[in-house]
Amino acid sequence: MKSPSRLKTPPAHEILVPIDFSSASRATLLRAVGLAKALRGQLTLLHVSEPPTYGGSMNELPGSLPPQIPIAPEKLARRLQALARRSVPAALAGEILVGEGVAGETIVAVARQRRCRLIISATHGYSGMKRMLLGSTAEYIVRHSPCPVLTIRRPNLGKSGGTGRIRSILSPVDLSAPSKEASSYATDLAVRLKARLTLLNVVPPIDSPGSTERAAAGAARQLEKLAAKVRPKVPPVKFRIAIGGNPAAAIVADATASAADLIVIATHGRGGLGRILLGSTAEGVIREATCPVLIVRRPKPAPLGWYNPLLFFPVAPVMP
Repeated sequence: MKSPSRLKTPPAHEILVPIDFSSASRATLLRAVGLAKALRGQLTLLHVSEPPTYGGSMNELPGSLPPQIPIAPEKLARRLQALARRSVPAALAGEILVGEGVAGETIVAVARQRRCRLIISATHGYSGMKRMLLGSTAEYIVRHSPCPVLTIRRPNLGKSGGTGRIRSILSPVDLSAPSKEASSYATDLAVRLKARLTLLNVVPPIDSPGSTERAAAGAARQLEKLAAKVRPKVPPVKFRIAIGGNPAAAIVADATASAADLIVIATHGRGGLGRILLGSTAEGVIREATCPVLIVRRPKPAPLGWYNPLLFFPVAPVMP
């Protein structure tokens, strides 16, 4: 699979939107429609029905709730079709998929099978939790997705009338290879969305006199070189240096102050770890940013011919 720096969005590509019929996922679909229009992509809607757990000590206790009665896949497909007809223009309509299994695993499996170029997901659904469900579906998707993942927090879904047009993109760069690749992806998006692009580097404070200033000056020179390469593609490109011991907090603060519409960030930087650094910068940004966050990572390619054994019910295109 190509690295994000070489991953160019084709004229038509598939965007996967998980739908659990919560208000958050329905509002996220409106965001997905706006983005698909700009990217000339097609939206594939996926609902994953997690099978109920029958038996076990909790269900057998007196007064415990009965197991949830599963809804027939055909009924779920019709419900998903109805949502698509109301919300997705015919030109953007892809397929409707209903699956059964663990939500995060199923979503990632579908994205891998179909070679989706982007997943757009609300950070929570039925649970109604006020914080992102890292450690559950959202975390699994971000950790294992074979493509970039756009996460949207529920409090921000109503911005700009629900469609959330992207006019300003913030790309944090720690000057590592993964972050530079993420900035390349951000550049591609800025070109297609006709958006402003800002590169941001966070320099940690150093106790030695003058060291922080020298580090900031060195980072500024590196960002200027990176910005110079980008400007022929995206003329309104800027770069900024922030000083802060907490990179996530500095990124979120800059995004808030500059009214950024989107943050595009790599899943790991200086550490060079092969897995996403949830619990560090990426997680902090996803949790606290008031704008959508697009996560770019280097996935391991799936074996050819790999097939997900979970149950799927494809329904041919939603629009005539």
